[in-house]
Amino acid sequence: MNNIQEDIFQIALVNHRPADSHYFDWQNFSAERVVRSEDLPPYLIFGNQDKDAFCLTADGWSALWCDKSRQNRILLTWNRKTGRFTVNQTWRGIEGSSEEVASTESLNTVLSSLYSKGFPVSWDTEAKDHFEKLYQLSWVKSPEELPIYFGVPDGVFYSIIFPVMVKNIRNAKKILEDVAKEPDLDYGFFATACMLDQKVLYKVGQAPEWTQDVAQVLTQSLGETGLMPLEIPELQEDGLSRAVKLERSVMTVVVSVPFGRLEDMLSRLAETPMPILSRQEPPHRRETLPIVVPVNISEDGRALRIDDQEQGISSIYQFLEEKSLGELLQLDADRQIQALEELSDQLVEQLISATKQAGIK
Repeated sequence: MNNIQEDIFQIALVNHRPADSHYFDWQNFSAERVVRSEDLPPYLIFGNQDKDAFCLTADGWSALWCDKSRQNRILLTWNRKTGRFTVNQTWRGIEGSSEEVASTESLNTVLSSLYSKGFPVSWDTEAKDHFEKLYQLSWVKSPEELPIYFGVPDGVFYSIIFPVMVKNIRNAKKILEDVAKEPDLDYGFFATACMLDQKVLYKVGQAPEWTQDVAQVLTQSLGETGLMPLEIPELQEDGLSRAVKLERSVMTVVVSVPFGRLEDMLSRLAETPMPILSRQEPPHRRETLPIVVPVNISEDGRALRIDDQEQGISSIYQFLEEKSLGELLQLDADRQIQALEELSDQLVEQLISATKQAGIK
């Protein structure tokens, strides 16, 4: 494909910045100059500063940031005698990590030290259990060697990723723009539409019966993605296991959110036509449902496999090289979407012609 076509497979949809009320002069912060709660950040990771919890003594000070439940919080203490910070964080009442750092370090460095040993394993386990019980999605635990990127005031980000038909990208952009305008949404998030490669295996005798019909699998994939599969679906045999294999490129919506605010964003998206479905709703096929991954999962380089034993469907994702959000924001998203829609129409026509020539009805 030429460069013009390559540019349309990564599109910036939304870049919503944190509320102005979250502003803080991080570079000029000094622990020694703190004498009141207003000398500290108004917001950190899970929520606003609890000004009533601020405590100043001759030995130093302590401050607390939390959400309304108070189960999700950051506690920061500075000891004047030792010249050291102590910081710890809790999510859903589970302690994630606790660190001591010299006050000669920047406040950003002090807070990022919470992830110096990686994403808390206890949180990963709880998140998978909690979110998969609430919604029809798959939580992907953070690979041990994957770098952690931390930024103030929102902390680390996770991405909600789900397939989208090319013709629905424009509507997805509008929905996310509306979410960003909701007056009570005070944290930053960004969203893109990106292509990835997806291999789907439909296990014979367990997956829905229609998935054993190669022509129907091809037609269904075309209808769901608006893009041509990488090859015609085929029956694959591996020992005693038999499955129909579908390999395709698919556009996905990628909504990247601070970990501490994922529950809020999922709740908001569940109220829209986005495929964030509760466990009480009729089950959808696994390959069409969201996955939640660390924001930089593509750096891992390995394919990601999600097996649904109950449905008999395996979905294998291969993330492609990504441009930075800054680069994407320089492009005209509406023109990219229009060009992608036009390309999709061309591919559909080509596929219809090819299937007729191959005698597939």
